[in-house]
Amino acid sequence: TLDGVNCCTDTLTVALNGVTLLNGSYGLGGGGSDVTNTQAAGSTLNVNNGARTIDFSSAMTLLNGANVLSFSYAGAPQGLGDEAWGINSAVVSGNAFAAVPEPSVWALLILGFGLVGGALRSQRKARVALSYS
Repeated sequence: TLDGVNCCTDTLTVALNGVTLLNGSYGLGGGGSDVTNTQAAGSTLNVNNGARTIDFSSAMTLLNGANVLSFSYAGAPQGLGDEAWGINSAVVSGNAFAAVPEPSVWALLILGFGLVGGALRSQRKARVALSYS
């Protein structure tokens, strides 16, 4: 939340694995009216001046293994002692993808299909003789 009138500019940065998703500069000397935001392509940002809130959403590509989502806030030169802000919630959700079969699974599948195909091919065809009188 934005804290209202003060002398200095506050900066909020949201980053994933070192890549900046949102960089907001809030010159609150004008009561919160001087706000500049730069965000990653494909993300959405909703600023509600009446409620003094900022809602940010971004599609993120996560790496296999550990990922770091970081929030940083700078309020120089007054420091953080005069701040009345907070992060209400942070939600990270993802889509699970089906696992790709291992090469050994592919080998077993191909071998199985080959055996079934070979068995079907090796069956002897019955001969039917028709005679008309």
